Amino acid sequence: MKEPAIEEWASEFGLSLEECAMIQPAYGPPPPAQTIYADIKTGYGISSGLVGGTNIAINIVNLSNRLKNNPSLSYIGLVSGTGQLIMGIANVRSTSIQPAINGG
Repeated sequence: MKEPAIEEWASEFGLSLEECAMIQPAYGPPPPAQTIYADIKTGYGISSGLVGGTNIAINIVNLSNRLKNNPSLSYIGLVSGTGQLIMGIANVRSTSIQPAINGG
């Protein structure tokens, strides 16, 4: 780019325009649509929503300190959080994970 402001900036920081060009990243094509709009299985979406909602509700109750000394709520929160992790891991599709930088 032949802009005086860029030349001044480069000069101020001790860089040549060639050096600035070397540190400029290469931009690849935009990511494919399937990495942006991934289809979610209906069963997974519903179960994840229910388990996630349960987890949030249990955490709110735990944080409100209303039911102190009730370890069963802590266990329910732990189980629902673990369930979320397991469901998420089980539904990751390796074909839907694509690098978005430089198309590579």
